[in-house]
Amino acid sequence: MTAGGRRKRWLFFAHNRLSEPALAEVLEACSGREEVEPWFTREEAAGDPPHSLAAREISLAEASGGRWDAVLATDNQRDEHVPAGYRVRIPHGAAYGLHGYGIVSLPLSDLFVAVSEAHRAFLERHRPLARASTEIVVGGHPRLDRLWRARRRREEVLDGLGLDPGRPTVVITSHWTPDGNLRRLGAALPRAVLAALPEANVLQTGHPNLWKRVKYDIGDPKAGLGTRLVRRLRRELFPFDYDALFGGLGELAGKHERFRLLEPERTFEALAAADVLVSDLSSVTVEFTLFDRPIVLFERPGFHPWDPALAAAYRGASHLFHGLEGVGPALEEGLGAPEARRAGRAALRDLCLAHLGHSGERIVSLVLERS
Repeated sequence: MTAGGRRKRWLFFAHNRLSEPALAEVLEACSGREEVEPWFTREEAAGDPPHSLAAREISLAEASGGRWDAVLATDNQRDEHVPAGYRVRIPHGAAYGLHGYGIVSLPLSDLFVAVSEAHRAFLERHRPLARASTEIVVGGHPRLDRLWRARRRREEVLDGLGLDPGRPTVVITSHWTPDGNLRRLGAALPRAVLAALPEANVLQTGHPNLWKRVKYDIGDPKAGLGTRLVRRLRRELFPFDYDALFGGLGELAGKHERFRLLEPERTFEALAAADVLVSDLSSVTVEFTLFDRPIVLFERPGFHPWDPALAAAYRGASHLFHGLEGVGPALEEGLGAPEARRAGRAALRDLCLAHLGHSGERIVSLVLERS
């Protein structure tokens, strides 16, 4: 309760479907907390939210006109439409330090929740770029806690897809940026996997922004106004051909009986079925370390991450390939020696994920101490 006996009114704001599991985990951790009156709103209304969110949902118009002691969201960018209040940024992904978008969010938040101590240290190092005095705390990755508890068995997932659990299963994921698997390699990547392992099940999924066919790029705190305008003009003049990408993937799904194209909401389901993951420098790679199975990682030659130590941890956890010709040998290496990168997978997990299993409760306590 506040000093006057009033419960603190918290608004959980979802800017897209990807953010809902993280918000649901934290909102449910408010249960039994008499000090908090939680409410939920969302910018994208496609589909039903998790039950705990639907039970507290109000319209965005109503939320925008309300008075909130805290507003908890998983994204804060320059074009945000988050209702006013004490702004708390909750992580919806485990990756950091590969791009600079978290730094862009700092001045748009009053409290920034990092997934790990290494994440917090990275943001502190680059705080001057954002000119932000935002407090940074370590709360963990609430979305992952929720997904891990609800994970399905490998056989259950594959049976549901009409695939033979006795076959090895390869899952291909992708970030949404130009350096990600699908925008860089397209449908040629799953074709190469099918050719290299003709007996395997192959599941393809990716970041929701690919399915949304976004036309923007990731925030860069080093980019000035002129640079941002040039990049925007380039994107408008030479847009990425999503029709060709999804046309190629759809063609594969129609021709290969062991290939499935899964929407982003089913990514963690796919991870549970994977014997090996083909990924890139995205959060899904970190999330897959909980399954302790081989990772085959695409790393674009010449890519310069913001945090070399984190990039080194990704490499240490993975069997690398740098072009289509390398994915087959990397898969054979990973499937042939599943224990070979175990120590590296554990190191990546420990670097990026703190407070596993109770991130929601920790975040509620941290916000209550400050809001």
